[in-house]
Amino acid sequence: MGAVGVMPPGTDDVHALPISLPWPTQPVNAYLVDDDPLTLLDCGPSRSDALDMLEAGLAAHGRRVEDIRRVVLTHQHLDHIGLASEVKRRSGAEVYGGP
Repeated sequence: MGAVGVMPPGTDDVHALPISLPWPTQPVNAYLVDDDPLTLLDCGPSRSDALDMLEAGLAAHGRRVEDIRRVVLTHQHLDHIGLASEVKRRSGAEVYGGP
């Protein structure tokens, strides 16, 4: 996808939501796909500060956690799946991921 927070041309409905990690590295991105259903690709680690950043990123696009209807987990690293259960609990979203 390129640099953190930067999307390639032609992806106006996909928004990178950077979420910092608790160790010295680049932030991880969740991606808001503004489509029907409203989709979140990955969601960040299970940490209160990560949830705050996810909520702020969604709010910057006029959305809330409760608006999410689908979560797609790209892979099973904790920094990508950690908040999936919280997003599901609050929104009722369907969660998809590989084995």
